[in-house]
Amino acid sequence: MNRRTVLGLLCLIGVIAAASLTILLKPALPAAERGRRLAELNGCFACHGAEAGKGAPNLGEKDPVPGFAGGLLMMDTPKGASQVRDWLLLGTEGMDARKAREDSLKRAGQGLAPEARTEEKPPALEMPSFRGRFNAAQISDLTVFALAQSQWGVDQASPAVKAGAEAAQKSGCFHCHGPLGLFARPNPGSLKGIVPAWQGKDTEDLVASHDEFRQWVKEGRPDRFAKNKVAMFFLTHEPVRMPAFKDHLPDSVIDQLDSLYYWVRNGQPDWNEAERAME
Repeated sequence: MNRRTVLGLLCLIGVIAAASLTILLKPALPAAERGRRLAELNGCFACHGAEAGKGAPNLGEKDPVPGFAGGLLMMDTPKGASQVRDWLLLGTEGMDARKAREDSLKRAGQGLAPEARTEEKPPALEMPSFRGRFNAAQISDLTVFALAQSQWGVDQASPAVKAGAEAAQKSGCFHCHGPLGLFARPNPGSLKGIVPAWQGKDTEDLVASHDEFRQWVKEGRPDRFAKNKVAMFFLTHEPVRMPAFKDHLPDSVIDQLDSLYYWVRNGQPDWNEAERAME
């Protein structure tokens, strides 16, 4: 084998190794995080506020543009996922036209004449239609992001999960991990460049058991990683680090957090199930 062939093989091995490492270190983003990033890239936060937490004032309308945090979304879209998708696809104009048709059909069914229309000035800000701009998968991700930000469906979970959500809110868990732990915000310098979400392959690699979850909460790292030099390098050099709560949270509260974590990790909230329960 001549020198040129050897160098070619070494280059090929290097390329394959680099590609494999890139794939290995690519984060497995949950739908809510994909939707959050998509919303940020497409101007949604210009009107709905940072991460759609608090909307802008809307002249001509008594209420501001709705934010999704704090349960506001549940009041504005009580039908859940299907209604969020409708707003994304139809926008204000389409939703108003649909409501006018439904009202007209209802009045006709009651034997009443169509209601006289009054011309009203539209508010300064109206929801656009995103039909044709996003594909079906992107619409789904945006819908999950909106529902996650509002913690939609938690009210139908078990008492332990509800207590866990309340404890996580009070303890600041959602500030780093996002509502219900479903975001994966950037964390440059960490192994995969994110604060890990509580749903998806990344969290399954990080938390091997209930006991290990408790170690993460109490010590800021599990025993398994404390013995691993590579893991400890990243855990001690990343800017956003998991704090140790052993002096701040009693075991009873950590148990509640464990209930919430595994509820989310196992695929909850089930937005469609929550939606059916509202019907």
